[in-house]
Amino acid sequence: MALRIRLTDQGAAPVIICDFCGEQIENSSDGNYEWNGEEYRNGMLHEVFFVHKENCSRLHERRHGKVLDSMELDVLLPFMAANLGVEWDRALKHAAYVAEPIG
Repeated sequence: MALRIRLTDQGAAPVIICDFCGEQIENSSDGNYEWNGEEYRNGMLHEVFFVHKENCSRLHERRHGKVLDSMELDVLLPFMAANLGVEWDRALKHAAYVAEPIG
């Protein structure tokens, strides 16, 4: 699973790790999420892979022996938020509250 928590002096920071090279994807414009959508049935779930676009995506697909469906990481959060019914104002206020240092 490429979603991890990195502990920092400021707290717990969610990060995405490339499933091919094992390094953190530090900028959304540098990464894709991919899945094997070859078989399509409504409601079907697919495993998701996170990869660096430049150096890892083609090699990752080669490892799977096929071109995978993919989207840029830039769109992952809006799609996830919509599917989870996130209320942005509430979520941003809560994030700001839990991000404040104690004391």
